[in-house]
Amino acid sequence: MTTSLKSQLGKQVVLALGGGAARGFAHIGVIRGLQEQGIEVSAVAGCSIGSVVGGVLAAGVLDDYEEAVRGLSRRDLLAMMDVSLPRGGLFTGEKMARFVHRFIGDQLIEDLELPYRAVAVDLDTGAEFWLERGSLLTAMRASSAIPGVFRPILVEQRWLGDGGLACPLPLEAAADLSDLPVVAVDLNAIESDHPAGPLPAADLETRAPASPGLVRALGAGLAIVCNHLTKAHVACNPPALLLQPKLAKQGLFDVSAVAEVIELGHEVVTEVADRLARDT
Repeated sequence: MTTSLKSQLGKQVVLALGGGAARGFAHIGVIRGLQEQGIEVSAVAGCSIGSVVGGVLAAGVLDDYEEAVRGLSRRDLLAMMDVSLPRGGLFTGEKMARFVHRFIGDQLIEDLELPYRAVAVDLDTGAEFWLERGSLLTAMRASSAIPGVFRPILVEQRWLGDGGLACPLPLEAAADLSDLPVVAVDLNAIESDHPAGPLPAADLETRAPASPGLVRALGAGLAIVCNHLTKAHVACNPPALLLQPKLAKQGLFDVSAVAEVIELGHEVVTEVADRLARDT
């Protein structure tokens, strides 16, 4: 008898959508892939960009949001980066917030179509907080406020920042929402089999690579930290299904390939479903 993804997971799941900046458009592809497999998302927890995609899904406006982001050019996306020095971050995040507001309006989390949580971190104490009431847009902004990049967000007298500082993949927040199986989407998997150890000798006959530059170095650094944190969380709280789209070549701040990133999210679901069918 052939095993399907739906028969393995059931008809309904909870999503745990991880952080990863521009890589987050892959979440849209994952959701579409699950829908094609006949699997319904019944609740969602999100961190950083995962809180944004999860929020538009919970608000019932994912179709409109996907159509809009697919139509954005690199120039459009860069135009949303509103410089803010020196007030808490390089960018205010106001233009991005206005873009998302076009779809979700002033919705409250408690009025959404699906149970929803956004994960953020208290920048004073380091405590992880689950935002599950009040303004959906504020929760998204707090969960996505990468320190030094976007201004922190004041919520209930606390300055909150990106949830990825503590929990890049919100497994605990998702599992606590429901007893349904958790499908987790990790955007920061690193494809490397090199063990920890001494730096190998360099081939001095090859040309040294170019300096990564500020943006690339920052993105790579964040992805590496998130990768190691995610491994620890998965070891302690393994989900029913862990999906890791092949995004290693996509920079966290590379906004030039929205459609491609969405497709990579869709592909990982298809690959898992096909592998299940082959192995049974």
